[in-house]
Amino acid sequence: MNVDGSDQRRLTETDAGESFPAWSPDGTEISFDSDRDGNWEIYVMASDGSDLRRLTNDPADDWITSWSPDGSQIVFESKRDGKL
Repeated sequence: MNVDGSDQRRLTETDAGESFPAWSPDGTEISFDSDRDGNWEIYVMASDGSDLRRLTNDPADDWITSWSPDGSQIVFESKRDGKL
């Protein structure tokens, strides 16, 4: 996608809910959450949509990611303890 918003294209091919994309600090990856596997989990992919990886696998919902400044870690919200 260009800075002006032109040349947009879809990076995922699923009918599942997907939300809260976050670019890595160096712009090479995007983290996001998806319910494609039945509950909300955290995924990362290359900025061109390739190399999709699931980072979490828990029955509780995980969502809303944020990258550390150096891009080495991702923090996210979870309902694993039954609370937000």
